[in-house]
Formats: sequence, structure tokens, C-alpha cells
Amino acid sequence: MKTKVRIQVGEINRNIQTQPLFIQVLAKRYVTSQTLEVIGTITMQRNTDYNKGFKWYGLKYVIDTDKPDHIFAMGKIAKECSNLYYTAQPREILTKIGAELYVHHYSDFIPATDAGKQFYKVYSKGEWYTSIIAKNENAAKKEFEKIVSKKNLTSPSLVFDHTIEFKSGSIVDIKTIEELVDENV
Repeated sequence: MKTKVRIQVGEINRNIQTQPLFIQVLAKRYVTSQTLEVIGTITMQRNTDYNKGFKWYGLKYVIDTDKPDHIFAMGKIAKECSNLYYTAQPREILTKIGAELYVHHYSDFIPATDAGKQFYKVYSKGEWYTSIIAKNENAAKKEFEKIVSKKNLTSPSLVFDHTIEFKSGSIVDIKTIEELVDENV
């Protein structure tokens, strides 16, 4: 089982001395879509005095969709993790669901492994139509040609926007899942 996830570690709430962890489960909006959306969230929390051995606790599954296929997918994830019990730590859950780390970038979710690749915008009739992430300009042009021929775009153009870099200091964006979990367990 492979599952696309975005991981966020929340701010410490000083009033109740806890810190939340959110594992957002992602899926395509519809079968032919290139866009991912959050279909559910696995939440946990820990006491802020985690240096004294406190572990994550309070495992909870929240479904954030009304699409039957996505509800079924979240149910399948909960069922996969049910053997781990409510004392499961993030590493166990992420390993069990085969987590692939994604990050939020320019209103889309992209694989964390795309750091260093180039981000291109495809325009049709002068308006932004879609994005292409590629290793180099030649790969982007090939993908662009596929999109143009498949979608029959009017006045298409391909424009380089930037090279993908994630903010330093944001552990969720730039570290692998294993490093993130090691740091937070």
C-alpha cells in the first residue's frame, strides 16, 4: 500500500502544554486529475515535555471528504493501522501505510523528492492552464507537447518559473519521513 501524505507538526499550545502532529492523506480529486486534495487526516499529540520520554498519543482519524471512494480509502488506512493500536508511534503508522512524503507548493501538493527540479507554467490563451515539474528544459518540452496534443490548447506557451527549493528550517518540507519521525518520536 502506497499512500501520499503531507506531515505537519503544529505549534506548541502553551495553555494545555501539548503539540499536535497532522498526517494529511492525499488523493487525486478525480481519476484523470493531476491535482491532489486532502481526503483525511491522522492526528496525534504529545506533551510538550517530550524530552523526558513522552510519546505521541491520542491517535485519531478524521475524514475530510464526501466522496465515497475517498471515504473507503481512509477506512482502509484505518483498518491497516488498527493492528497497531492507539499507542502506535508515527514511524509505525507511516511505515504501515507506505507513506510517500508530499509538500504544499504553489497551491499544489508535489513530491518532496522534486526539490531541485524546475517548475514551468503552461499558458493557453494567455492564462495559466497547468504546471509542469521537470528535471530540465528538454523534459519539460516533451511533457508540454503531450499536454498540447492531448488537450488541443489554443495559443499554448511554456514558461520557466523557478527552480523548486523548500524553506530551510522547515523540517517537514526538507527532510525524509524517517528523519522527521526520528526527530519527533
